[in-house]
Amino acid sequence: MSGQDTVLDHAVEAAKKAVQFDQQGESTIAAYYYEAAVRLLNQAAADLPPDQGESLKQKAIDYSNRAGELKNKTPEPKIEEDSAKTESKTRLKQCHFLLQQAIEEDEQGDKDEAIELYAQAVEYGTQYPDLMQGELKTLILQALDRAEELKGIKKGSTTPTPARIVQQKPTTSVTPRHRPELHRGTSVHLQVSGQDTYSEEEKRVLLHTSRINKREYVPFMSVDLSEKFQYAIPFTDKDGPLPLVEKQRRDFYKFARPEELCSDPCIVAGQYPNYLSIKQTIISDCSFVASLAVSANYERKFGRKLVTAIIYPQTRDKKPLYNPFGKYMIKLHINGVARKVIIDDSLPIDRFGRLLCSYSSNKNEFWVSFLEKAYMKVMGGYDFPGSNSNIDLHALTGWIPERVAIRLKEPDFNKESLFNTLESRLEKGDVLVTVATGELSDYESERSGLVKLLKLKNPWSHLRWRGNYSELDTKHWTPELQRQLNYDPNSAAQFDNGVFWIDYDSVLRFFDVFYMNWNPELFKSSGAVWLLLTRHITEIDDFRENKEYINLFVYKVDPPPYIDGVKINSPHYLCKIILNPSSGRRYTVVVSQHEKSTTIYYTLRAYATCPFTLTKIVDPYRYEKQVTGQWEGVSAGGCPNHPMTYPYNPKYKLEIDSSSNNNQLLVELKGPKQYQMGFDITILKVNDETVTAPFRSRASGAYRTTLAPSLNFAIISCFFISNNIIPSAVPVFKLSTPLLNDFASTRIAEILGSLFCILVYTKLPSASITVSSISNGAAFLESVFCFLIMI
Repeated sequence: MSGQDTVLDHAVEAAKKAVQFDQQGESTIAAYYYEAAVRLLNQAAADLPPDQGESLKQKAIDYSNRAGELKNKTPEPKIEEDSAKTESKTRLKQCHFLLQQAIEEDEQGDKDEAIELYAQAVEYGTQYPDLMQGELKTLILQALDRAEELKGIKKGSTTPTPARIVQQKPTTSVTPRHRPELHRGTSVHLQVSGQDTYSEEEKRVLLHTSRINKREYVPFMSVDLSEKFQYAIPFTDKDGPLPLVEKQRRDFYKFARPEELCSDPCIVAGQYPNYLSIKQTIISDCSFVASLAVSANYERKFGRKLVTAIIYPQTRDKKPLYNPFGKYMIKLHINGVARKVIIDDSLPIDRFGRLLCSYSSNKNEFWVSFLEKAYMKVMGGYDFPGSNSNIDLHALTGWIPERVAIRLKEPDFNKESLFNTLESRLEKGDVLVTVATGELSDYESERSGLVKLLKLKNPWSHLRWRGNYSELDTKHWTPELQRQLNYDPNSAAQFDNGVFWIDYDSVLRFFDVFYMNWNPELFKSSGAVWLLLTRHITEIDDFRENKEYINLFVYKVDPPPYIDGVKINSPHYLCKIILNPSSGRRYTVVVSQHEKSTTIYYTLRAYATCPFTLTKIVDPYRYEKQVTGQWEGVSAGGCPNHPMTYPYNPKYKLEIDSSSNNNQLLVELKGPKQYQMGFDITILKVNDETVTAPFRSRASGAYRTTLAPSLNFAIISCFFISNNIIPSAVPVFKLSTPLLNDFASTRIAEILGSLFCILVYTKLPSASITVSSISNGAAFLESVFCFLIMI
């Protein structure tokens, strides 16, 4: 069957379903299928001669008109409850909330906090005569008795128990509550290796990057578990409402609270969130909504709290609690540490009471909207340009992000190994996975709507996959396969919840990258060290135009690097060191910033299956000489391949006058990135004739752009020549040589027009690791920061 015939068949199937749902009065679903038929008919008509395609175009117009009629049907305006009745219900919920909070504190042994909350509940209840009736009156009186008992005024009181809440009776003896301290790791199940607290330098970095998009988001501390959530009036965020995106502003009516949208609001309806209920509207944060979906699916499948565990206030079993006072605290992993984000419960709606943000199809639950609001607040507003699921899932869960690019044409891309990893690790709950598309052609977009099968969910929910194994595919869905997967294409076609099956080869064709976030608890077994570099971002424009590239180099002893990573402009960079019995136990890790244009702040976190130490290598050099120069005219002598002109390159003499023969020296040469550079060093004389020179001549290695490979070696007290080399050009360069002991540096030959700079560094050999960290502005590419990891 030709591709044109397939498109036409799909158009017929969509049209049949549109008419079917139209006759049944399902306007929304019918309009969706009419529009799908329109797109497919126009696509089929484009491949036919004009006279043959005209009838298809006319039918497409008819379907388009009908879809417009169905979509323009005015929905019934929301009928709001009587304001007095609504206020009474809100007060009732607020009183119950205060009582529940008091009981939570009472049961956990926080006497003073429990007394205060019991008193607030009693005071609140007695303000309103309509509350002092029936069961609630009894509970308020019990709260008063319990507060007096805790104060020692009265004995033998009964613990209040609000309806729908099963509580244990607190004992009269009070045990101080244990509050965990701030943990350096992302999982309390992991042991912290080395120093358990942050250094002063680390604290300064975390403080500096706490200001994100002009607002402060401080690290989440143990004291935040005692955050106050009850107020005399509904809580309003002091930072004001979030900026709206253009499509929101077009339909915006007002900000509304949950009580205005439903009669019995909650955070999560049921024990676990349902990923099928997530609906994305007009906010361009599909990667974040996809992250919510896979996190919710993980909770339901494995029965473990994940994304809902970051919403406060909570019950004792860490289930998020609806707060009728309107204040919520969300814990997000941002800029290297878990941070505290405060929001109120106001959400944007249109004039028909429909939410203009992502929401749950269960109209009573608000976990989707609140988590989105907290994340959008950190990112600067609903007009956030979007990121990717690696970033979003790490913020929600703290799980370790990894990016796996789909590169079918590259020889080292093993699609079978990748599929096996996905299959085995997803089944165990070791990883959360999303996939993202690259740029698609119009035909591919239409076909994708966007054996080995994957079950995916599109966060937009209303854009369907139209290729193999879609609900319109009558060829591949055999009765046996439908039975094995418990899937009925006809039932799936009745309404689009965004979930679809797709074959693995189609994923590799139409998608660009897998985003995988790994559970930190994996590091209880197997042999590995993972290094996660996180660049801190403080401005929303950094997402719009991200030009900062980072990566990690790992060295065993000497160059070349053991692991030479690819530079990426994502905030997260993951490097894996796989260990075996013959692996080394000492590695040097270099954090590299490409094309330095500004100072970046970062967090380097190591995960390992065994104890280890990770320490920053301190720059040991005491003395430095720097000369800035250029090759010009006759001094542009080129490399040794040009023996006639090579001797005319700039030359320098370095003399070390030291009583010790144990010195170390580092020489660096830097220059503009469009030139390739290198240098040679030759020892002319050793001052102490009783020792042998460590070498006669040494080269910096293959010529490279911007930063010639540094030479770092032990040096006996002597003097030598450094010869800077480049093909005929006129670049400015910097030659650096740091030392521990003072030295002299003089020109050997005066060459007209040559301006130069020498930097020399030395140190004693007793220092552990030798690494230079020099960054002098945008003219030079590399900025490096070095660490020593010992396993």
